[in-house]
Amino acid sequence: MRIHRLARMCEQVTEEQIIQADNLGSFFRFVNKRIYKRSSNSFITSENDVILHDDYDKAEAFNKYFASAWRSDNDIVPE
Repeated sequence: MRIHRLARMCEQVTEEQIIQADNLGSFFRFVNKRIYKRSSNSFITSENDVILHDDYDKAEAFNKYFASAWRSDNDIVPE
């Protein structure tokens, strides 16, 4: 937990320096780094290994996968 405390202290020092600098440009760069969506390096691919870019296609790929892993209820209740 000490590493987390030290990391947070470092963040606080950085934030304080940005505030003290009174520079709107550096302030907005700092804020934008924290709010914009970060992209990952992983890819979602279709069944035939085509990289999917569209959110709808990605959702469909996940739906197909999870639907294939689904098991029907066998109506047996454990004691």
